[in-house]
This record gives sequence, C-alpha cells and structure tokens, in this order.
Amino acid sequence: MSSLDALAKFGADAKPADLRRYFRGRWSLLRRIEDRRRDLPGTLLGEARFEDHATGLLYRETGRLRLGHYDGRCHQSYFYGFPDAGRVEVRFADGRFFHALDLTNDIAEAEHLCAQDHYRTRVELTGAHRWTSRWQVLGPAKDLILTTWYVRIGQAPTCHDADAP
Repeated sequence: MSSLDALAKFGADAKPADLRRYFRGRWSLLRRIEDRRRDLPGTLLGEARFEDHATGLLYRETGRLRLGHYDGRCHQSYFYGFPDAGRVEVRFADGRFFHALDLTNDIAEAEHLCAQDHYRTRVELTGAHRWTSRWQVLGPAKDLILTTWYVRIGQAPTCHDADAP
C-alpha cells in the first residue's frame, strides 16, 4: 500500500503499526448471519471491548442476537496476542489456539478446523476506526456466513462505511 493509499484509507492517522493500540477500546458491531442450511437470516447488534490483559488484549463481545425464533442476549470472549508487528494470535477464552492473522497489509485470511467443521475468515482493517470480518463455516450440520462490521465507539460512520448494510 502506498503512503497515498494509506492516507486515503486511514485519514490523518497513520497505518496501524501497533495492532494492540489499534484494537484497544470499545467498538460497536453489527453482524449479519446467514444460516444457509436452515435458511435463517439473523443479526447481532452489540459492542466489542478490547481490554488490556497481561499477554495482549481480552476481547469481550456482548449484544442482542436475533436468529430464527431466538431473540436474546449473547456474549463471547477471546484473547488477542501480538507476537510480532502486524501479527495477531487469537485464542479461545480457555487458552486454546483459534487462528493467527498477518495484518501487515491490512487484510488477512485464516482457517480453523473444529471437529468436522471448517471455519474460514477474512479480516480487513478498512480505516483508522473501522474494520470487518467475514467467516464462512462449513460442516455436516453447518453452512454459515457471518459478516461483522466494527466501528470504534465515539467515531461517526463515514462514506467509507457505505459497504455496511
């Protein structure tokens, strides 16, 4: 990415060289859920918090999930570690490895196998105060697409956020 591209993407803020600093804080989130096997659309509207932890950041997600007949609160937690510049290692709350991301070019893809289910993700840092993730989950009983848009709380959405629903 050229410096002009970075300026257009991240505005006056420099391209995030310190991913721990980039993610730290509170983010509003909107997730579109497509359960293609059961033909069920859904949404999650909530907040993600990245809080300092001894080895990185603790990610805590809370919100309201609407999927099929379910309409209620939900939560999820992960640990984000930063072993090298531009790299993120994500672990489940119990410490098991989930996936790694190389975000040196602001876009990363990763995979995770869980029993017979295959998880694939694409994460993109789309600006100084916004990022997206897209998961495809395939397995004997699963066929899901999960697309999440994150905007830092306190930052107004911009025309660059037009790809969000």
